[in-house]
Order: sequence, then structure tokens, then C-alpha cells
Amino acid sequence: IGITDGATLNGAVVLVDPEAGKDGTATLEGEKGYLVGDTLGNDGALQAGGLQSVLVEMKNGEEVHRRLTDEWGKFLFEGLRPGKWTLKIYDINIPSSYHLEQTEQVFEFKPGEVGSFEAKVLPRKRTIRFLEEGKIVMGREGK
Repeated sequence: IGITDGATLNGAVVLVDPEAGKDGTATLEGEKGYLVGDTLGNDGALQAGGLQSVLVEMKNGEEVHRRLTDEWGKFLFEGLRPGKWTLKIYDINIPSSYHLEQTEQVFEFKPGEVGSFEAKVLPRKRTIRFLEEGKIVMGREGK
């Protein structure tokens, strides 16, 4: 019987504010249902970092492993068989005003290899359109 070292993938699901620079953070104001990291800003708003309780899945066609992110948005898969694995991140517990930059990633693991992945959650860009109202002209019959 041959024994092979399992691979490991560690990662995080983090909120990113593109306006604050590459490593800036976003703020979830009024989003009390989402636990983000363990930080609270001076204004009482949650400072973004890792998102808690996001469902993360690894599958290779034969096996499926699922994890929920911890209170810092981190997850860990250990003892993965060498070969091709697909990481999928579900957006079920992500605030509606945000979206995942990338929902799936494919990895090719060698025995004992350690990989890492950071899933970025970005603010959703919304477009506001103003509709022009038409005029309603009312007249008398015959005029």
C-alpha cells in the first residue's frame, strides 16, 4: 500500500474597497447580520476584513469537502489527494450590495503541496437611471 502526503489549501474570503487602494478595506454600515473580522470602527461601523460563515467547497469529481469561513473569513482544507481540485465559493452569506470577484478556481496539487487563495468581495456597482417624464396634455372636446 502506497502512502502519499495530502495537499493543503488555506484561504480567506475578504471584503476589498477598490477606492482605498490595493489593500484597503470596505465598510459595512448598517449591515448588522454580517460578522466581519473582529474589528469595529470609531464610528460604530464594522470595518471590513474577512467575512464569517461563507460556504466554501473543494471537489475533485470523486470527493467533496465543505467548510464555513471562521470569524476572520479564513478557511482550511487539509489532506487533499494530489490532483485536480475545484474550489467554489458560494455567495449565500455575502451582503446583497457586494459580489465575489471570482466564484471558482481550479488547483492542481502535488503530494504535500500547500496552496493559498484569497477570494475578494467587491462592492456592487449600481447604475442609476433617471427616466424623463412626458407631458400629458388635456384639452376640451372640439378644441
